[in-house]
Amino acid sequence: MPPKPVTDDLARLAGRLRRYTDTDDPSVILDPAAGQEAASTLRRALCAAPDELWTGLNLTGWLFWCRAAATTGWQREREALLALALLGTVGAFDPAALPEGFPHQAGSGPQGETDRVARLTTLALAPAIETGEQDPTALLAAAVICRAAEAVAKTPDERARCLTNHAHALLLLYETDHDPKLLPLLIHSAQRLAQATPSGSEPRALALGRLSHAYRLRYDAGGEPAALTQAVDHARAAIRTLPPGAPGRLAPTSALVELLHLRHTALGDTDALREALRLSRELLTQLPPGHAASVPTLAALGGQLAALWEQDKSAGTAPLDEAIEAGRTAAALAEPGTQTLAGILADLALWLSWRAEKTRSEGDLAESLACARRAVAAAPDGRVAGAASAALSVSLHAHHLRSGDPALLTEAIDTARAAVAAANPAQLPERRLTLGTLLNNRFAATAAAPDGREAADCLRSAARSDRLSPLRRARSAWHAGKLANTLEEWSQAADDLALAITLLRQLTGPHLSARDRERLLAEFAPLPTLAASAAAKAGRPEQAVELLEHGRGVLYADAAALREHATRLAAVAPGPAADLERTSKALRTERDPGRRHRLAAHRDALTAHIRQLPGFEHFLEPPALAEILRGCAAGPVVVPLLQEAGSMALVVTVPGVRLLPLPDLTARTLRQLGRDILGGAETALDAKLPTTRRMLGEYAISAGLALLWDAVVGPVLQEVALPANGGADGEQPPKLWWCPTGPLSILPFHAAGRHESGNALNLVTSSYTPTLRALTRTRPWQPAADTRPLVIALPHTPGSAAPLPAADQEAALLTTLFPRCRLLRGPAASRANVTAALADHEMVHLACHTGQDPDRHYESHLLLHDGRLHQPDLPLTGTRRGGLAFLSACGTALSRLDLPDESLNLLSSFHAAGFSQLIGSLWPVDDHATTRMAHAFYTNLLPPARMIAAQALHAATRTHRDREPDRPSQWAAYLHVGP
Repeated sequence: MPPKPVTDDLARLAGRLRRYTDTDDPSVILDPAAGQEAASTLRRALCAAPDELWTGLNLTGWLFWCRAAATTGWQREREALLALALLGTVGAFDPAALPEGFPHQAGSGPQGETDRVARLTTLALAPAIETGEQDPTALLAAAVICRAAEAVAKTPDERARCLTNHAHALLLLYETDHDPKLLPLLIHSAQRLAQATPSGSEPRALALGRLSHAYRLRYDAGGEPAALTQAVDHARAAIRTLPPGAPGRLAPTSALVELLHLRHTALGDTDALREALRLSRELLTQLPPGHAASVPTLAALGGQLAALWEQDKSAGTAPLDEAIEAGRTAAALAEPGTQTLAGILADLALWLSWRAEKTRSEGDLAESLACARRAVAAAPDGRVAGAASAALSVSLHAHHLRSGDPALLTEAIDTARAAVAAANPAQLPERRLTLGTLLNNRFAATAAAPDGREAADCLRSAARSDRLSPLRRARSAWHAGKLANTLEEWSQAADDLALAITLLRQLTGPHLSARDRERLLAEFAPLPTLAASAAAKAGRPEQAVELLEHGRGVLYADAAALREHATRLAAVAPGPAADLERTSKALRTERDPGRRHRLAAHRDALTAHIRQLPGFEHFLEPPALAEILRGCAAGPVVVPLLQEAGSMALVVTVPGVRLLPLPDLTARTLRQLGRDILGGAETALDAKLPTTRRMLGEYAISAGLALLWDAVVGPVLQEVALPANGGADGEQPPKLWWCPTGPLSILPFHAAGRHESGNALNLVTSSYTPTLRALTRTRPWQPAADTRPLVIALPHTPGSAAPLPAADQEAALLTTLFPRCRLLRGPAASRANVTAALADHEMVHLACHTGQDPDRHYESHLLLHDGRLHQPDLPLTGTRRGGLAFLSACGTALSRLDLPDESLNLLSSFHAAGFSQLIGSLWPVDDHATTRMAHAFYTNLLPPARMIAAQALHAATRTHRDREPDRPSQWAAYLHVGP
């Protein structure tokens, strides 16, 4: 009889066996619940204590022994195999525990532990092999028996054999029932297997490859970036284990290529894509002709080249041409009628349709359609069938675009619908995404609302599925939100776009290179303002502000949040605080993609640990509304939004958010403002032009400032109900902050006005802020008696023909006002000296040239004595929350064209470096006018006036305006950023 149970589960199974013994009623053990209890018992035994494990083996073995006697046919064979394996394991140690009639050769044999371990591992897999390795109970039994065998293994070889079969059984079991609870067991087993195999051996490489695959499964199941990082690292380790040229390197290298491509498609990592491409090329040169790996490697190479072209189409079709040739070669070598061939043809059809769209080749179009139809015909049911139907739909759509035949588009959509109807739950998100994309295309052409709504529903469903990669989910949510916005379904649009913002923040973390983060943000550039506009129109202005705060300033958000919490965190948890600061600093400078991903995974783990501390539950999370509103304590913040469907301003104060429609602010208005103000400034400041022409530029600026008053500033100031005279006599006007969004960031709201009806400079002291939360993270600052500014002056810049004689005048001014200042002039103003000195000074005045990088969307940089200092090269300090930076250089407030909501300008770089008060300009200003402005500003800042920075600049600007009202180019460009 079986032993006494040790747990409730075992007690239930033992009770069932006793009832069968007492009644001899076969239904007691043939009840489906009996099989479920046996499987549950074996599942518990996977990680149970030894007593429970052996009791579980014994009880389940007895159950299947009795069931074999009570059944016939194939079921009898299955039950008997399970009984032989389970009871044979028990009998190997205790033959007396075997039932009468049990074949003793299954539980006994030659003496010796080695023979016994070999016999048990053979017994373990026998039922699974006989049942086609798809019977969960047989696989559970195999894993439990291998665990029992390991307990008696004496040598490393015996232990490795047990662990190999154990990991193999767990892998097959996971692939059968996809129970996520199995993954930690699988990973642990694979880790122990790697430790049990000799270093530098092929078994070690195989074990590391198995461990890499286990982490890949974990990533597929939960989307954890850390799991993908582990998968990549262990694949690399497997390759390093073997010498170059060893045949065993082929499998882990192929696996690494697949993982790197996955990292690109899921996370947008271009470095991973380029490494995958390099490894694929290397593999192809090493493979002998006709090798079985040639086909999948060629197919992978084609996919990587096509992905590279899809990301950057500026270099022509060369990568796509090579991808197509690789696909054609792979298709010619692939075995006919296989899933492999169907997948290759589906990819080839897509690439050909892309090239046809670019080159308008009829031959490519025809070949694309033929490949897609062959793929559909050859594809079995499953993922490849979905890819084939998607390729056919895309090819048909390309034919429709060329011919204009609506029947082709209808066939494309019908094909996608059929794929959706035939999909299982795992396939459904991908196929809905394809259908939604096609319906969206038809909606764009016909404006048929039913197509738009169905497209949005399909894309919305895909966006909310964790079976798709984060990048594809973000794109799906983005397109669904745009559709809902076009259909004027504001509430739904806000929800869709809020999801896109959440996913985009996850995607643009420090695991990516700066260029990849910027590229992704540029792809979604209008997202924050569109989301806020939809929420506002849905009657949720508070959510509009939250969405703006969550979706803007992403690149500098973490650095600012870390600076905000650094002191408090260090007091509570000095160890994690120091670790986090070191890791964050290393991430900012790390160039190696693998190390960057490992650092990011460590940072994520640290963040999760810190969030367990009292008071840090929301550490580094986007701010909630209450925290955002606290930034408005000193005055209202105005957030203008430009939207074709109706522009508006959000007026944010501590009590809440008000919505102000701005019907006169349109894209046409913005273009006119750009021509008048920026174009006028360029003309007015061009010394080569005659005076009359330059004065026309000044007139254009004035006209632009009047238009800006009419369209935005005048209505806003009327809404906030400020005093008509801007404050009592002798007092500064009340404070107001502008937080411009999107392309509106180029405009001087602070200087808008008409002589006859009102002027912002007379009514408010304007400041700017990149986000509302930035106002809560920094503090007002004024120089103290012992303030020691850093002054950087370059009257002559190597490589620049234009001298800056006023740079020495400004340096002389600062050294007179602040005798203890540190001056870096000429050769001393090098990149190394400047970056090193910035961290040691609370105040900096910079008088030099700036430049813009055309290859980085006209991002600004400083021109120092030994070259360019780019924005990402400025040091981000961990603790500074105050200070002043006066950037007396050209256009330091102009942001990159592709990322207006990231405030990627020189002012924001100094803000990220910890300076709370910033003075800069929106366009180049006359050298001597800048000196006059600096003199007036510092006079107002220091005793006896002792104004705060915003007031000091405001008063200086008014003085210059009153002196030269017809020359706005000389005074309207200067602005203040900060509290």
